[in-house]
Amino acid sequence: MNNEQKKKAEDIINFIKGNNNKVFKNTLLNSFDFDPIDRVFILRTLKEELNLIRIDGELYSLTKNGFSFVSFAEIEKQEQLKSEKDKIEFEKTKVDLKLNKWLLKTKWLPHFIAFISFIFAVYVYFDSKNGSKKLEERIENLESTITTLKNVSKK
Repeated sequence: MNNEQKKKAEDIINFIKGNNNKVFKNTLLNSFDFDPIDRVFILRTLKEELNLIRIDGELYSLTKNGFSFVSFAEIEKQEQLKSEKDKIEFEKTKVDLKLNKWLLKTKWLPHFIAFISFIFAVYVYFDSKNGSKKLEERIENLESTITTLKNVSKK
């Protein structure tokens, strides 16, 4: 629909809302001055594509969507927001896919790092035991040297 047809469609919806949601066909047709082709196109679009109005014989009324309808600009804005949301979700999906591929490639890396850390911890443990034994021997040597020096000095 072009802008003029959208404006007329909005006017029709507002007209039906203003008449307690019930407008007879003749009242609607007499209230608006536009081409019969435009009228058929607009009413068909409102009924079939957008599901905003319901036609029961000679009576036009709004559907649930018709009551919540504000304007075509609002619909376009909502569609644009939905499009942006879909685009963001698509980008998120791409990032998730890349991350999952990387995790599949590196699934053994944490196990490998843990194994190396365990070996390093065992090495440090036994190395510290050897270091403490050397220190104990050195302390004992110093103590024995001190005791011999005391003994020598007493004589």
